[in-house]
Amino acid sequence: MEGMVSQQLEGGMVVVADATNYDRLHRDRFVSAAQRLDCPFRIAYLKAGRDTLLERNSRRDEAVPQSAIYHLLRAYQEPGADERPIVIDTESFPPRKAALLIAAEMGLDMVCQGA
Repeated sequence: MEGMVSQQLEGGMVVVADATNYDRLHRDRFVSAAQRLDCPFRIAYLKAGRDTLLERNSRRDEAVPQSAIYHLLRAYQEPGADERPIVIDTESFPPRKAALLIAAEMGLDMVCQGA
């Protein structure tokens, strides 16, 4: 995935590396890719509580084992202030609104079609 991100950044694309990135090490791979290419970057921290995560997972077509969610929750490292995260409480905002908030924080103009 890091290679794909680098390739798209090299092509001048705005890239969203949508992955769990549950610890600093995972996030730093993408930060380093952006920094190598002198590209601006931001980390979006999409927050949700354990019960919400379990409920959302149960509705997925390809649910992951609950044990995997519990493992990630135990290992999860919230982004530090030095990572300048864009923090979105996904229990308060639907996905479309969360995406618009992130884009606005990044200074991107987005046209949102539909409700």
